Amino acid sequence: MSAQQQAKENAKLHHFIITFDTELGEWFHDTDQEEQHYPMGTIFNWITGEWLNGYTGDSHFIEGEEENCKKLAEGLAHMNKDAHGN
Repeated sequence: MSAQQQAKENAKLHHFIITFDTELGEWFHDTDQEEQHYPMGTIFNWITGEWLNGYTGDSHFIEGEEENCKKLAEGLAHMNKDAHGN
């Protein structure tokens, strides 16, 4: 099953921009670039055709977004560990 087919079955397709900081030698979740490239939101809902923001303000996230961010942070930590040769 392609990533696009799987996303349609899950109803939402999440877009993240990951950037490598050459000065620090680390990967990071580049939310500034996401805002520039995805001004309507980084999550596409296949059912409604809408773009959504994961963070809705006042410390509130759409369902599942906090867990997605946690998994992303864990993945970046692992990538940075590899980037530093640890």
